[in-house]
Amino acid sequence: MLVGDPLQKQGLGTELVRRLVDGARHEKLSRVLAIIMPENRAMQSLADQFGFTVQPGEDPDLLTAVLKL
Repeated sequence: MLVGDPLQKQGLGTELVRRLVDGARHEKLSRVLAIIMPENRAMQSLADQFGFTVQPGEDPDLLTAVLKL
């Protein structure tokens, strides 16, 4: 998912993640996985707010965020 610069800081990313997590729960998935660029502090913060565990990924240039459902 990508929110372009003109639409940032308006709650759109938060709403998209909320709907994604709700949909995953509805589908009875076991987890949601996100790959985040380390410089994307806003997405890391959003992942933290939703309870994702954020850690270095297999690729040293990326972070992996996992939310167990």
